[in-house]
Formats: sequence, C-alpha cells, structure tokens
Amino acid sequence: MTEDCYSAEVVRRCGYLTNSYARWLKRPLLADSPVDPLALTRALYELDAVLVSPGTQDDPVFWFANRAAQRLWDMDWKTFTTFPSRLSAEPDEQSARSQLLSRATRDGFISDYTGVRVSSKGQ
Repeated sequence: MTEDCYSAEVVRRCGYLTNSYARWLKRPLLADSPVDPLALTRALYELDAVLVSPGTQDDPVFWFANRAAQRLWDMDWKTFTTFPSRLSAEPDEQSARSQLLSRATRDGFISDYTGVRVSSKGQ
C-alpha cells in the first residue's frame, strides 16, 4: 500500500463513490460508513469484497482499486491506477465490457455484471 491510495483526490472521489452508490441503489455501500472522509477511504480500501472504479475518460483507467482487487489482479496501487479498465477483460470479452460501461454511464450503475477478469500475470 502506498500513500497515494489516501491522497486528497482519492479521498474526495471515495466520497462521491459512496454517495453515488447510495443515490442509485437506495442503500449504503458500507453498512457502517465512517463519517470521516479519510476513515471512509480506509474502510473501502480494506473491504474484503473487490472494489474497483474506472474513470470517465474515453478509454477509462481505474482510479481506485482496493486491497482485495490488487490481490486478485496481482497489481500494486500505482500499476492498477494507471491500468486501462478495458484490459482487465479477456480480448474477446472487451466489446461486451464496453457495452456494459455504456450502460453504466447511461444508468449510473450496473449490478448484473459477471465475467472473467485477467490478472497482470494473465490468469
């Protein structure tokens, strides 16, 4: 873990992430969400469930990947947060993933996605 995962920008975006989740899904992302923004970011980072969030660029890059995601994909924070999210899907699944992201942009969230993800070691 590096200090980058607790930068002011990441802390700010984690607040947006949890607010957006609650607004769209009508329930909190964390059952006991800390009020303090830094504590909230730490809770998200240490969450047992995989949590990633891609940016909004034309070719989105992950801006957040918690510790569980980093273990799953075999990447550290710096590598993960410079990684184009499309590359996390197998090549023949990237088109379907692109359509999914379009839906997420349109609808604000997705809750029905399943798919194979590729680690940095090709697994």
